[in-house]
Amino acid sequence: MGARGSTIVCLAITAVIIAVLLQDCDSGGSAAQRGKQIFDQKAMCLSCHWLGEHGGQNAPVLDHVATKFIALKGGREQARAWFHAHLVDPKNNPGTEKAKFPFTEMPPFEHALDPDELEDLIEYVLSLE
Repeated sequence: MGARGSTIVCLAITAVIIAVLLQDCDSGGSAAQRGKQIFDQKAMCLSCHWLGEHGGQNAPVLDHVATKFIALKGGREQARAWFHAHLVDPKNNPGTEKAKFPFTEMPPFEHALDPDELEDLIEYVLSLE
């Protein structure tokens, strides 16, 4: 391949990289990044939960919650299923070892978040290792 061919290949690769970057910008970044925005702004999780050096003290601490639940549930997909069930109906999560959480003050997010937002929120929570 000559110099002209190499230049064309480089330009094609550059165009693909730019297209991928623009697609991430259009979709609001990665699922975990979108989930963090939902966590902070829409679901307002830190009003009750503590994470890092911030948050409320009326709900469980979320530091390393992904690591803990992935180990407890036997894998990432099992932890994802548990978080999904818990966020949809926290008072009646059938995937919990305890009977239920009838006295939790955590609101259900089934109607507060659309399915994509719910999945992005779960992806963010699963990034908290």
